[in-house]
Amino acid sequence: MPSLLPRSGLLVATGLALLLLPPLVGSQQGCKCKRDTPDPDYEELDERQQIDLERKLQISRIVPDVVPPNEPFTADVLGAGIQGGAKVKAGLTEARGVAVHSSTRLTVNMPPMQVGEYDLTVTNPDGEVVTLRRALLVRVRPSQAIRCDPVTVYFEFDRDTVTAQGRDALDTVAPCLAEVQGRVRLEGHTDERGSTDYNLALGQRRADAVHRYLVGQAVPLNRLRTVSYGEERPVDPASNERAWALNRRVEVVVEDR
Repeated sequence: MPSLLPRSGLLVATGLALLLLPPLVGSQQGCKCKRDTPDPDYEELDERQQIDLERKLQISRIVPDVVPPNEPFTADVLGAGIQGGAKVKAGLTEARGVAVHSSTRLTVNMPPMQVGEYDLTVTNPDGEVVTLRRALLVRVRPSQAIRCDPVTVYFEFDRDTVTAQGRDALDTVAPCLAEVQGRVRLEGHTDERGSTDYNLALGQRRADAVHRYLVGQAVPLNRLRTVSYGEERPVDPASNERAWALNRRVEVVVEDR
């Protein structure tokens, strides 16, 4: 049957039809065109996740994280999403004071705690809770790990030789002095008889004698030091035989580090 439209009209109609057809599925392959309507599964979802992450309560550490026992201490807690009015616990011990400086840092005042390892828990006013496991270690300092009994070595009149009783006293404490971390001070003393210069020299010889004996008992040389006070620091200020016998001595003192 012959066409009712001229050839030129048929071409125009065909073109209009093509324009009105929906685009083929494959026609957008490789298209990088910007979407007019935000897609919740598109890039903006990552931005929302990032904002939520910043608001989420997180705890990274407590500074300091090692503290001595039986002493109150102050520490900073670092993290994110911290709110004003947050509460803090170390194990079951609640902080006595909490100061929130920002969403990333707060300061706590903690009461004395026993030796042990503790979880750190922070609770926001909105009920969000986070716990950092094994965040705080309470332990003795190395210098506190060993406590040596005090010892005093007594000397005969005008002598600087360690007596048998003095050696026994030093033998008892020497193993502890060999292990303790602090320095050991050997203080030489005399009674009041004699000149000041003579007594200072005598006190030093007595301290040196104890020094040599302790080195022979494996106490490290580099942790021993001697000093002489002569007659200046008597235990008993009286002027009699009993007082003089108490004042002729070397005191062994472990210094704090």
